Amino acid sequence: MVIGFGCFIRAVLISIALIGNLLAYAWPPTFGTELNFTNTEILEDFRGRPPEIRTPTREVEQYWAEHLKKVIEVRCKEACTITKTQGKFFSEYKVAFKDGFYFNIAVDPAVVEIQISPLTLEQLNEQHRESKSLFSIRLNTSV
Repeated sequence: MVIGFGCFIRAVLISIALIGNLLAYAWPPTFGTELNFTNTEILEDFRGRPPEIRTPTREVEQYWAEHLKKVIEVRCKEACTITKTQGKFFSEYKVAFKDGFYFNIAVDPAVVEIQISPLTLEQLNEQHRESKSLFSIRLNTSV
């Protein structure tokens, strides 16, 4: 079987491109998780806003984000530190644990977001403590 020189060159160039792309990927891969919480109060307020004003408000979404931060402060005590930063809409809160795990409390229209730090698959399997804490807080704060 004879392969034309043009086909050979294309195969070499495609191989080089693929190898170059493989080297660009981070290993091991990490996964960032974003949880969105809402409640009846947030949803009803959001539905009542005019279509051109569908951004989060301080009185509703930000109120619940700050409420969640206060509950976490009480539960967290010395196990974590909470840092206030400027977010896309309002203040956000980074909750960092001593083992390097962290999550961010933020708002988007009609939700309070929990943005979890990028983790490898192995780290995801080890993070039972934090996920159980998050869900028990959520159930107890009506978010």
